[in-house]
Amino acid sequence: MTGGEPPGEEAYESGTYTAQAPRGAKLVRAFQRLVDAQPVGLLRRAGLGEGARVLDVGAGPGRLVASLRQAGLDASGIEPSARSAGRARAAGLPVAKASIAEHRDKELDGAVLWHVLEHLDDPLDSLRAVAGWLRPGGVLLVGVPNPASLQARIAGTDWFHWDVPRHRLHLTPGGLAELLGRAGFRLERTSHFVLEHNPFSMWMALLSRLGLPPAYVFQLLKRNVPVKASELALLGLAGPPLLPVAMALESAAAAARGGGTVAAIARLT
Repeated sequence: MTGGEPPGEEAYESGTYTAQAPRGAKLVRAFQRLVDAQPVGLLRRAGLGEGARVLDVGAGPGRLVASLRQAGLDASGIEPSARSAGRARAAGLPVAKASIAEHRDKELDGAVLWHVLEHLDDPLDSLRAVAGWLRPGGVLLVGVPNPASLQARIAGTDWFHWDVPRHRLHLTPGGLAELLGRAGFRLERTSHFVLEHNPFSMWMALLSRLGLPPAYVFQLLKRNVPVKASELALLGLAGPPLLPVAMALESAAAAARGGGTVAAIARLT
């Protein structure tokens, strides 16, 4: 658990969560569309077909909601940040400003908590609330960082996914399975290789060991760090050859059930 008071809404309005366009915005958006295929595919393989009602919990500006709807699912979302929910609605997406505690729903076919549980002080209570929205046999897709991963050990305190104070706790794969069971879900499938996060985070872990600031490439893309010639030179020198190393290490870690992020499909019992 992360100590101290939970962060206020302002923590989700700046820095990592800034609304300004990233550097290389077109390439970033293309990558995001590509990686959205994985959570969509996991829900499809869990049996959610055309028209299935799915709620994205913590939908942000609605990127995954849009991808799910494009795949034929009847997707909507909730998001506690007024700014992010407003951006989603401005894009024509059905994302309501609401927290888990505020939301009411019933007979959903599926729910998604994609990098949400780590932000919650009481994830068990929240999962039980989500369970109450699902029909019998409803599907839950969860994605969380893995503090027992190889990349977390390599990066140490510089690991991208510690993200204090926004991340309130971290769940190992075993801890996630236990939490889901206590909330009334049966774990069906776990993927230890999540394309959206794992290779990139491993790459940044390796770069941090060479002396670059934590999560340097991500923060550079988000315009959160100044552009320094010395850091860019090190990135240009070490970054390209480390990319295939990061992919190989993360693939091996995932095969050993130690990927940097895990995605789990569970079903309401």
